[in-house]
Amino acid sequence: MRNNEDQHFQFQHLQWRKDFSLDTILTDYTPPEGLSKFFPGGLIGVDKDQCPVKYFAFGSLDPKGIRKAAKFSDIVKHVIQITEREALFLKKQSLKVGKELPGSVYIVDFKDLPFSTATDKKGK
Repeated sequence: MRNNEDQHFQFQHLQWRKDFSLDTILTDYTPPEGLSKFFPGGLIGVDKDQCPVKYFAFGSLDPKGIRKAAKFSDIVKHVIQITEREALFLKKQSLKVGKELPGSVYIVDFKDLPFSTATDKKGK
């Protein structure tokens, strides 16, 4: 029975990848212009070991702006695209330094994040 569950999960995973065009998301997807404007963060460099360093200013997050700028599916695709770019960058950095790098460094800034925004399930 476990094998059938595993096969079902694998099918769902593959279908999800197809639904969100993961195999071509780096070249074929352009997020709505406003989404990039309201999404707080990105790659800022590399650390001493050449791992990617990303900064996210969640304290300046504008949930209303994000929701007005894009459909939920575009927000998901945008986050996937960011993640795929990061994975590609990490792979290139690993080749550049001649060893597999362990991952990325995240700096998350919650300064000025109101508790009401952090706990609002609707993202209002």
